[in-house]
Amino acid sequence: MRTRSATIARPSLARALWCALACAIALAAAPAHAQCVAPVQRFEFTPSPNFTTGQFGASVAVDGVGTGVTVAIGAPGERVTLPGVPEADAAGRVHVWDRDGLGYSREQVLVATPVLQLAKFGSSVAILGDTMLVGAPGEPNGPGFENAEAGAAYLFRRTNGVWALQERFVAPVRQGGDDFGWSVALSSIGTRILAFVGAPGDVQVLPNGQAGVPDSGAVYVYSYNIIAPAAGWTFVDRVVPTGVAADRFGESVSASGATLAVGAPRDDVTSFTDAGSVTLFGGGLTGSSWTQLATVTAVNPGPTERFGVSVALEGSTMVVGVAQRNAGGTNAGAVDFFALSSTWQRVSTFNGDSGSFLGVEVSLSGDFAVAACRREDGNQRPVRLYRRTGDVWTFSGTVLPLPEAGWLRGQGSGVAVHEGVVVVGSQGAVVDTLGDAGLAHGFDLVPATSVAFPLGLPSVAGCAGETVQVVAAPTGTGPLSYSWQRRLQNGAWTPLNGGTVGGLGVVSGTFTSTLTITNLSAGAATTVRCVATNWCGSVASPEATITARPATDPACVVCPACPADFDQDGGVTGADIEAFFAAFQAGSACGDTDEDGGVTGADIEAFFASFEAGGC
Repeated sequence: MRTRSATIARPSLARALWCALACAIALAAAPAHAQCVAPVQRFEFTPSPNFTTGQFGASVAVDGVGTGVTVAIGAPGERVTLPGVPEADAAGRVHVWDRDGLGYSREQVLVATPVLQLAKFGSSVAILGDTMLVGAPGEPNGPGFENAEAGAAYLFRRTNGVWALQERFVAPVRQGGDDFGWSVALSSIGTRILAFVGAPGDVQVLPNGQAGVPDSGAVYVYSYNIIAPAAGWTFVDRVVPTGVAADRFGESVSASGATLAVGAPRDDVTSFTDAGSVTLFGGGLTGSSWTQLATVTAVNPGPTERFGVSVALEGSTMVVGVAQRNAGGTNAGAVDFFALSSTWQRVSTFNGDSGSFLGVEVSLSGDFAVAACRREDGNQRPVRLYRRTGDVWTFSGTVLPLPEAGWLRGQGSGVAVHEGVVVVGSQGAVVDTLGDAGLAHGFDLVPATSVAFPLGLPSVAGCAGETVQVVAAPTGTGPLSYSWQRRLQNGAWTPLNGGTVGGLGVVSGTFTSTLTITNLSAGAATTVRCVATNWCGSVASPEATITARPATDPACVVCPACPADFDQDGGVTGADIEAFFAAFQAGSACGDTDEDGGVTGADIEAFFASFEAGGC
C-alpha cells in the first residue's frame, strides 16, 4: 500500500485561488448559522406492501425544501420479480417518497435494467433536484457469477413527477470485484450536472504491462449539460490519486460544485497501516479536467483507524468518519470536522464510545451534520446530531425513533440530512416478525426553546423518618433529562446518587423531575439543585434546601391516641401523669386532651377522667 507522511498537503497557488473563489460563493449561498433545534419524528418509511429481507434503509438520500422534499431509500437485498423476468434474489430496489404535509407518500419503486441477481441495486443513492444516481456494486459482468461485483450505476431523471432511467454507467474496463457503484455522488457546475461513481475494488493499472493492484480504487466522473440534452451523459475522467496501493480509494465520495472528496480508508500513513486518508480534487470551471488538490489525514493517525470510511463535503466544510479510532475506547470511532482556509484544518473532533464505530456514515447540510454508529446499546445504531454555532461545532444529542418504533437493529445503516430534514435507515429492523426487512424514519429539525425554571425550586422540611419530595418543573422543548446534585461543604456541587446517603436518608428519583427522600435523617440539612437537559443544552435550577425539623417541633410531635396512656407505653401508670403535666406546662398541643384547640384547666379534668377510667 502507498505510504505517506501525516501532513495536510498544500494545493498549488492557482488551485488555492480557484478554491477560495468557490468557497466564497458557497459560503454566500449557505444558510444562516443554526439556532437551537430538536428532531421531531414525522414519518416511518416501510418497504410495504411486500416485506422481504431486503435491507430497506441500507442507503438513504434526501433533497429539496418544504413540500418539495424527495427521499430515496435503498433496499439492496430485496428480491425482484417482474413479468417475463426470472426472479432475482438481492437484485435490489430504491423506494422514492415525496413530502405530503408533515408526512410522505410513496411515489415510485425503481429497479435496475437489466434485473440481475445479487446486483444489490440501491447499495448507494444520491439525489440532486430531478437527478438520482443509484449504485449496484454487486452486478456481475455478464452471465454467471465468475465476474461478480463488477458493479454498475444507474442514472434516473424526473420529468413531470415521474422518474425514468436515463443512463447506465459501467467502468470502461469491467472486472469482477471492482465494486463499481459502492459509493455515488452528484453535484452541479453552471448548466452541467456531474455524476461520480466510486469503485474501491478497481485495479490500478501499472506501466509496462505489470499486473495491477486490486482494491486500489478509482472514481469515475460523468457529465451532462442540461442545455444540450441530446448529447446525453459523457464519460469525463477516471480519477485516481498519485501512487499505487490497495487503499480502497473511492469507498466514500462526496462532491460540492467542482470539488470532489474521496475517502481511502485503507491508506497507510507513515508507519500506520490502514490509517486512512481523504483526497480532494478540483474539476475546473466545467468539471472536465480533474486535478489532485490536497490530501487530508488524521491529525494524529493510528493503525487501522479507517479515516475516510465516510466523507461529506459542502463548500469549505468537510466531515470525515474515522470508524475504528480508539481514542474513546476500542473501536469507539470518531468524526472529524475540517474547514478550508489556505489548507484544510481540523476544527473539531468527537469520539464515540467503546465498540460504537462512530462515523461509519456521515452527512452534512449547512450548520448540521449527522453521524451513525455501527454498534451501540446492543445492536442498535443511534445517530448523533452535531450543529455549528458561529465557527464552533458541538454535539447536540442522539436521534432515535419514538419508543413505539421498537428495537431497531442496524439503525443508522443509511443517514442523510438536508435543509432541516433528517432520514435514518435501519436495514436490520424486524417488520412483522421478518428480520432484516428494514425501516427508515424521517425527522424535522424544528426550533426548540432552552430549559428554564420559572417556578424556581421549592425547599422542603420534614420530620425525622418521614418522606419528603422536591419537585422540579422546568420548561423547554422536550424530551428533557434530569440529574440532581447536592452542594458539599466546600461549595462544590456533586451528583446525588440513589441509595442511602449519610446525613440525609434514602434517596431515589435522581434522574427524574422528582427527588424523593425516604426515612429522612434527624438533623438533615442539605442544599440541592436539579440540572435539566434538552437539545439546547443543560441548565441548573435555583438552589433548594432539604431539612429535618427538630423533634420538639409541634409538627413532629406525635400525640397519644388515648390521653390516659400519655407516655404511650401500653399501660396506665403514674408515669403518664408526669408525661401529661410535662406537656401541659410546655403548652404542647398534646396537652389539649379535650381537643377544644387550647391548653387550659379543662384539659387536666379531661386527662384525669380518662386516667381514672383506666384508659379509653
